[in-house]
Parts: sequence; C-alpha cells; structure tokens
Amino acid sequence: MTMDKRYSELKSMVDSMEGEFKKFNDKKIKTSGKRVRNSLLSCKKMCDVLRREIQAELKSMPVSSRVVKKSPPIPIPSKTAL
Repeated sequence: MTMDKRYSELKSMVDSMEGEFKKFNDKKIKTSGKRVRNSLLSCKKMCDVLRREIQAELKSMPVSSRVVKKSPPIPIPSKTAL
C-alpha cells in the first residue's frame, strides 16, 4: 500500500469515529467511548506504520549539499565595561 493510500485511510478512520465520539461526549454512552478508544488505537497503529515508511523514504533520499554560513562570533563584554 502506498503512503498516499495509507494517509487517506488514516483520515477516513478519524472521520468515521466522529459520530461515536459525539455520542460519548454528549450523551455519555460508555460503549461509544469504548469504540472511540479502539478506533484511536487503530489510528495509532496506522500512524506508526506511516511514520516508519516516511522514515525509510527519508533515509533513501540523497543528502543535498548545502553551504552553511558561519555566523560571526558574539562579542563577550569585558568586566571593566560593565
């Protein structure tokens, strides 16, 4: 599965639990809270998979060479100037 598909699946998972969350939050229905918690756990697992894929792709990308500008040293005031 590609990252685009995983990302869209993650978004749909979050969107799908909205109704159960409202039931739990507004009506205080315990079973809805349990379903929301299970959905959040599934989202967490999907996030972990997506993070690993992104990390692997980042490692496979070439490192671009960049010029790092050196900043001038910060002058330290002497004790006599204070």
